[in-house]
Amino acid sequence: SNPFSKLPLIPPAIKFLLTILYIGILLSVQSQTTDFTYTGANNLLCAPVNVQFTQNSSGTPKGYLWSVSNGFNSNVANPSFTFTEPGTYTVRLITVYENNTAEKTRTITVNRSVSSFFDNDRDQVCLPSRITFTADTDPAITNYSWNFGDGTPIVNGPNTQIDHIYADFGDYNAVLTCSNAFGCGASYQKTIKVKKPVISGSFTLPDGCIPATNSYSASVSLPPGSAVSSYNWTFGDGQTATTTSGQISHNYLNTGVYAASVNIITNDGCISSFQFDTAMYGVPPTNLNAYPVIPVFCGSEKGQFVSTANNADNYAWDFGGGLVITSDTFIQHKFTSLGVKTVYVTPSKNNCPGTTDSMQIEVIGVIAKFTYSNTCNDKKTFSFNNNSAGNLSETLWRFNDQTPTDTARNPIHTFPLRGAFRTKLLVEDYITGCIDSAFARIFTANPVFMNPDTSICINTNSRFRVINSYPNTTATYLWNVLGQDVGPITDNDISVSSLQLGNYDNNVIISNGSEYCADSLELDHRITVRGPQLDFTAPSSLCLNLPLAVTNLSRAYQPADTIRRWYWNFGQSALNDTVFQPRPFLYNTHRSYDIKLTAIDKFGCKDSLIKQVIVRPLPFLWVIPRMDTLCLGQRDSVIAYTSDQVLWTASLSGPGFCATCDSTLFAPVQTTKYMVTSTNTFNCSVKDSTLMKVYQPFNALPAFNLGTICEGEKIQLGVEPADKITSWSPPETLSNPYIPNPIANPKQATRYRAELADSVGCYRSSTEINVAVNPKPTVNAGADKIFPYYTEFSLAPAYSSNVRNYEWSPADSLSCSACPVPVTIATRLKTYTIKVTSDRGCVATDQIIVAIECKDAYLLMPTAFTPNNDGKNDFYFPLTRGIGSVKRFSVYNRSGRLVFDQQNFSPNKNTKGWNGRYNNTDQQAGTYIYVLEAICEQGQYITKKGSFILIR
Repeated sequence: SNPFSKLPLIPPAIKFLLTILYIGILLSVQSQTTDFTYTGANNLLCAPVNVQFTQNSSGTPKGYLWSVSNGFNSNVANPSFTFTEPGTYTVRLITVYENNTAEKTRTITVNRSVSSFFDNDRDQVCLPSRITFTADTDPAITNYSWNFGDGTPIVNGPNTQIDHIYADFGDYNAVLTCSNAFGCGASYQKTIKVKKPVISGSFTLPDGCIPATNSYSASVSLPPGSAVSSYNWTFGDGQTATTTSGQISHNYLNTGVYAASVNIITNDGCISSFQFDTAMYGVPPTNLNAYPVIPVFCGSEKGQFVSTANNADNYAWDFGGGLVITSDTFIQHKFTSLGVKTVYVTPSKNNCPGTTDSMQIEVIGVIAKFTYSNTCNDKKTFSFNNNSAGNLSETLWRFNDQTPTDTARNPIHTFPLRGAFRTKLLVEDYITGCIDSAFARIFTANPVFMNPDTSICINTNSRFRVINSYPNTTATYLWNVLGQDVGPITDNDISVSSLQLGNYDNNVIISNGSEYCADSLELDHRITVRGPQLDFTAPSSLCLNLPLAVTNLSRAYQPADTIRRWYWNFGQSALNDTVFQPRPFLYNTHRSYDIKLTAIDKFGCKDSLIKQVIVRPLPFLWVIPRMDTLCLGQRDSVIAYTSDQVLWTASLSGPGFCATCDSTLFAPVQTTKYMVTSTNTFNCSVKDSTLMKVYQPFNALPAFNLGTICEGEKIQLGVEPADKITSWSPPETLSNPYIPNPIANPKQATRYRAELADSVGCYRSSTEINVAVNPKPTVNAGADKIFPYYTEFSLAPAYSSNVRNYEWSPADSLSCSACPVPVTIATRLKTYTIKVTSDRGCVATDQIIVAIECKDAYLLMPTAFTPNNDGKNDFYFPLTRGIGSVKRFSVYNRSGRLVFDQQNFSPNKNTKGWNGRYNNTDQQAGTYIYVLEAICEQGQYITKKGSFILIR
């Protein structure tokens, strides 16, 4: 219905326009539409499925409210929901506009999927053969799709059992895909192996003497249902055998190297074979002859031994420290101790041993041995411990450092500061004449720990070196530098990055082995890692409508190292701010962001710190209606469109109000703005409001006191309140009968009535205003007059009988200014106005013009003038009466030359006259001619010519 139909006071034309406007708004509101589409994976809705919804709304929506009957909801434009169970779901979309909503509800069906499973009679076969596949049955399955994985065509149909022949060896993924009438399906796969049986084998006797019995064992890996029908053995000596089991023993009677093998045949026709490692068998060698080349020798020498035997291919020697096997008949061995030794040797053929023989030898003389270690307080000084065996008749140490030899048994020797010294111990037994020696390389050094830096920037590299270090390439270095442990490594020159601010003492430990005291070197100065010491506070999470506020707690690690530059990156652009304390930053999208602070101090030291903030989404909230109008005592329903919790704040509510409901009633007694807050699960809130404008009763009153006007006059009417729709009657004499303050022009006494109504038709009121109209006096000043100059005359207008007061203007030349008939003299053109006032205060006026006769006699020209600048008679100009303006005033000399010309000026002004000069030159005395053109006060045009004399 048209709400303006309730307003009878609105003029028909305005009411028509308002109705058209209302219909336009209504059509606009009703024209907003919404709809949505949805799609699932592969355009199917098979549980479980993620369904993507896409809204299709007209206009410019403010937001969206999605709700699903399973409890899902969302405020994004195009959400997706995951449906884990089949079923029918109601999906509702409310598209919210400025002052209305559009809604669409659809029912979607998420279909039940089917499972897929099959079994097969064999997972593995040993040769290309037929396999039977059997699928689980389900009445809902409409199609079974078999893909056997071997490149053969896919088989589709209702078959739940199918045979397939694999034509080649290999591993194949057999896949069954089942689907129902909705296209929902599932797949199941299994690997089918087509391969030969795998055989592993072993035997018990790899070598020995004949006759030798070797036991062979073969283990076969077979698919289920398959069995070995026969084992076919080949022993490598020309003998074969067939068994039904995988174990067999075989006697080897002849010397030789034999490679046995086994072939199997399964009950389903599969064949496979296995080759065993070789086995060697022989007979014991004979005629062993073994002896030492020299039965007695010095400990510094190697003993030499010979062993020969018939048919032997190797000899096993036992020198007292384990067997040494050689195929050579000659062998050498150095003993580590002195004394009588028994040496054993056993010949063999194919590891078939013969008779063992033994011999005795004697190691005499000396065997040189020593140990050493340096002292920790002087690492170039070493103590040597002579551990030599035998009778040490003489001991001699050579240190190879250009120092004399030393004959002490256990010397202490100080080597040069740095070097590698091949130290040799010689010992001699005078009795036997035997001499032996032992060697060791001794390393000394005076290592120096070096680093050129006293301070470095954080995140930069510093080089640490040990110079004058040991020439031992196996020396290791354990570095503790810049607060970090590096090593042990063999590098004596490293570069380390400074990772943390601080003042660091640095050291390195050098190790040469157990014989050496480790070197622990301290750097002779601290190294300061300087730069920005970064820290700032930031929330771990915040709501999208709240600005990110961080507090910079950073400072320079060294107080004097002023930080010169700051760079803030809040994760949305490369650079957000370059000040110490950045301005609060408002994100436009909810997600996780990295807050990065980078600072550079006055030395260029640079560091960065990153913290993460999670920006939480805001709830959607929109109140409809945004504003509404009520008559006092009415109630209104308001809806807060949101998917989250709401809380209304209302000081004036009334019955039906619910503070936590999205839809509630308000009954305000005055215009009130109601606020509502929506809060989501992240405790993020947004606010919205609605304005309820309450129309109150009112009384129409005249805006000011009105009374009487004179006939022909206008008067402004006024009524209050001025903000109401107003209609005046009668309208005929009003400038606009539909405004609160029209102009009235009544011809007679009139009673005006003002009808007032508010804009929504709640209340109306009226009031009346009486306007009295008094008659005006009349006055006729008569026709305009023309008199000769300086003529006396009377002004005698005709007056109505109700005239009580007279007022003439101008009054300066009249005999009286407040009388009906004043007397005056005609001196110039003049207009006289007579204003009369009636007995009721009404006023009338009239005018009369008095002019002076126009004739050249009133153009008075002097006969001479004296332009000598004495202030008297210095200009020649016309003196006039009854002249309105001088059109032109020209002066000519006797030769007819124009010497002065002035145009369009008021008369009787000496400044418009001639000063007796031409081209700034005084003119000669004599007679001159003037020509004068003038316009009388009444408009006539007259001219005059004559002569005058210039006197010098």
